[in-house]
Amino acid sequence: MAAEAKVALKVKEDTGKKQCPKEDQNNRELPSIPVVIYDPATRFADIEQIGKGAYGKVFKARLKDTTVAVKVVDIRKGQTDNNEAIQEIRILERLNQHNNIVTFYDAVIHKTRPQNKLWCTMEYCGGGSLADIISSTRNQSLPERSIQYISREVLKGLDYIHNNLVIHTDIKGANIVLTEQAEVKIIDFGLAKEIRYPGQRVSEYSGTPWYMAPEVIITLYLPEIGYTVKCDIWSFGITIIEMAQGDPPNRDMPAERAKINIFRGDPPELQSKRW
Repeated sequence: MAAEAKVALKVKEDTGKKQCPKEDQNNRELPSIPVVIYDPATRFADIEQIGKGAYGKVFKARLKDTTVAVKVVDIRKGQTDNNEAIQEIRILERLNQHNNIVTFYDAVIHKTRPQNKLWCTMEYCGGGSLADIISSTRNQSLPERSIQYISREVLKGLDYIHNNLVIHTDIKGANIVLTEQAEVKIIDFGLAKEIRYPGQRVSEYSGTPWYMAPEVIITLYLPEIGYTVKCDIWSFGITIIEMAQGDPPNRDMPAERAKINIFRGDPPELQSKRW
């Protein structure tokens, strides 16, 4: 079902967040992921590949009576905490109690050659990514009411993420998805950063150039300056412009030139006379 039609017509009521038990933020151990020798594909029925990239492959499958998304990523033998996919699982386990964060079910590591494979099972969001919805919408511009609804839901998710001391660092249309019921979910925490206290600055360069906040860009040259959770708010502001105009500002520029323009220029504004 075309998600853009549902978004245009449906504005859901605020259901709030699920209850999540408190945990010690200073005691973040790596997730305990079972290592198996059987083929994890045997757990699923009706497996269908729906995505592929540098991160690995994504499949749509049925697990008992539930349709799920399965991400399969190569893992070097002995690789643990420095792997983005395993870091993502650790963060998703912590953030697994909110309606606007994609639900994580489980993960296993398949012991195989030449590399082990991580099988991560998550909630399937059949409405597609926000980027896909924008590109398939007439004039690549969402209705204002749809932008309001999506913005409200994403900001609820970001508030929860930040209150749990995580910076996403890669908020953009491709990392916001909708279910077939038009529920809005934030996905892809592979580049996310964990912090120890509110306001802590991070110096690791991370994100997608056209959506980066100026303070993230400058860390490439002056890492001591760093950035905070506010960089996600900038990135989502760029995503709102993307919803309204079809592309983020500076998208017609190469990445390096776009970063210079973001750092040196004024904050971007909507260009269309419609707004």
